[in-house]
Amino acid sequence: MDTVLPPVGGRRAELEKLLQAKAAESPAMAQLGWIRYLLSWHLFPRPAWISATAAGTIFFILINTTFAPTISASTVINKAIRVQNQGKLTYQAIEYHVGSHKWVREAITQPDFKDVGVENAELESLSRTLSFDFSEPLNAQQFAHWRNLLSRKTDSVARVGETLDLTTVNQGAGEITEAHFVVRERDYWPIAERLQTRNGDLITIVEALTSNPVPAHPVVRVVEHVATGPSSELARPGPTAADVAQSELMVRIAMHQIGADMGEELQIQPDPHAIQIVGHPESQEREKQIRQVLAPIPWVHIRLHPFTGAFIHPKTRLSITRTSTAQDVPAFALAERLSKAIPDFDERVEFVNTILTSSEAVTEHAWALQHLADRYDERQVDLLPVSSKQMLDLLVQSHCSELRRQLDHINTGLSRILGDSQIPISLDTAGKSWQQSARSTLLSTRSLHETIAAVLSGTDGNETALTSEEAVRKLQQQLADANTAVSALQQSVSFH
Repeated sequence: MDTVLPPVGGRRAELEKLLQAKAAESPAMAQLGWIRYLLSWHLFPRPAWISATAAGTIFFILINTTFAPTISASTVINKAIRVQNQGKLTYQAIEYHVGSHKWVREAITQPDFKDVGVENAELESLSRTLSFDFSEPLNAQQFAHWRNLLSRKTDSVARVGETLDLTTVNQGAGEITEAHFVVRERDYWPIAERLQTRNGDLITIVEALTSNPVPAHPVVRVVEHVATGPSSELARPGPTAADVAQSELMVRIAMHQIGADMGEELQIQPDPHAIQIVGHPESQEREKQIRQVLAPIPWVHIRLHPFTGAFIHPKTRLSITRTSTAQDVPAFALAERLSKAIPDFDERVEFVNTILTSSEAVTEHAWALQHLADRYDERQVDLLPVSSKQMLDLLVQSHCSELRRQLDHINTGLSRILGDSQIPISLDTAGKSWQQSARSTLLSTRSLHETIAAVLSGTDGNETALTSEEAVRKLQQQLADANTAVSALQQSVSFH
């Protein structure tokens, strides 16, 4: 506008100068402090205020992009409710997985499931026991209702591949201790739920794709187990590679539900025609439990031989006792810090044993994840249907969640003697496959476990002596490395 406006001159220029001088002297302007200089922007040369405006704009853009708020649980739920209420998207089928049992509801065409009952007595009984309505599968409003009834809870939202995983941990009363509500990030459409109960049960509900004709009413199909005797093998055709892959995944989920994938002498050996389960369970009761959870799964052959003598778990946990901390035992690196932080001897022993238990649990889950990574390469994943890929995703995330929980427990416990760690956690997943991330997680958690055993109890036989300061720095660094590895693993997992 300066190019078309007439120049200011004469009395008009004198009047403008006088008004500016009076304004600067007025009480109202004096009260504005430094703001009055902003109001006099036109007194500065044009390059100065143009540069200042550009710099300010860039500054605010950086602030918004660098410190952007994370997605809240309420945001995920509200957007999922909105997209379901719009009614533009529907489900072809919903799968329920309770342990090794599977139910399929087809022709889910309405976004509002309130008038649709679950046509299965076991699911209805489970719904009453858990106070969680299974007649409304993947319904965001129903999940919000359950979550709002919790007296004490913590929420977290994580990006997992192309999805958002809302995790609600129940810290109060109720049979469900942890629930995951998974939505697609691009449109917030719910695709999976996973519930963990106080009894250790894992319940998953996933969106499934089906090529079968759509029936007139919602139905439930239960996968029936066919005996694996010689006569039944002749009566039915052999399984395809996809059938075997599906059965193997169901076996792994069932074994995970009873904790049989955490280091016992049990092996899952797939071949072109069946899934072989071989090994040595700790007792006949354990063998019976394994056979029971695997019974509904087709194409499974079980060859187990329980130990007849005293069973020694291959991953027996380390522990210390009063005798193992007697005066004749060499002092370990953090003995003095530990004694100052926890003067009572019995409390100190309990503290160390709890940390050792958590660190070994972390290693066991990392070990189980490494086995899954070795098995499920791109070729094996391609054999699975969409619903099974989602199940595999949930199985891996279940291990990751427990691994994360145990690491948080270790972080909290060790902060009593280490103080707050100042080592930053960096996350760089560029170009890393989930197999590489699983390997990094196993290596970092195993190193952490060995260091904890050495500097807190001296029970790992490590002859390398560390000073207290060196032990603190090493533990802090390894804790940061383990947390970084687990975060990278969660980010790299996506089988959709």
